[in-house]
Amino acid sequence: QQVAELQVECLSAKQSRQQAEETLRESEERLQAFARALPDLAFVLDEEGRYVEILTGQENLLYANADWVKGRTFHDVLPQAEADLFLATVRRTIETEKTQVLEYVLDVPAGRRWFEGRMSPMYRVAGQTKLVVCVARDITERKRAEAALQESEAKFRMLAEMSTTPIFIYQGTRFRYVNPAIEDA
Repeated sequence: QQVAELQVECLSAKQSRQQAEETLRESEERLQAFARALPDLAFVLDEEGRYVEILTGQENLLYANADWVKGRTFHDVLPQAEADLFLATVRRTIETEKTQVLEYVLDVPAGRRWFEGRMSPMYRVAGQTKLVVCVARDITERKRAEAALQESEAKFRMLAEMSTTPIFIYQGTRFRYVNPAIEDA
């Protein structure tokens, strides 16, 4: 009788473990599918700058292959200056317990890219290593548009400054720009 009860308990525990493993596997698959759909890069990092987890569908935006990077530190993977910047930002995130934002440029398989990284502390179970989640967005197109706008503004200013015709920009209740030819008018 007791042997039979013990066998039933063991079978029940085995089924519970198998069900928990299946639930975990399904959860991990959902997380990976979600990550593949995101245009951003997502990382879980520890306080030493070690890549704990890498989630992305944009492998061409990673500095190196995700499988190779996972478990390595910033200093193992990245150029010195970027590694130093990222590690300082991770530590500041942990110290202040506030989201930190940084912009940086890296040469990745997709070419030279600008990124905006947002690092936030991850809540953790007591006693575990302090972790940070980082979401990095490719902002290269925005940076290119900003540069094109600055170039266009510089050309306009040069033409307006050289013009003998008075030129002004009036916005709201103020003059925003007046070229030197106004003084001669």
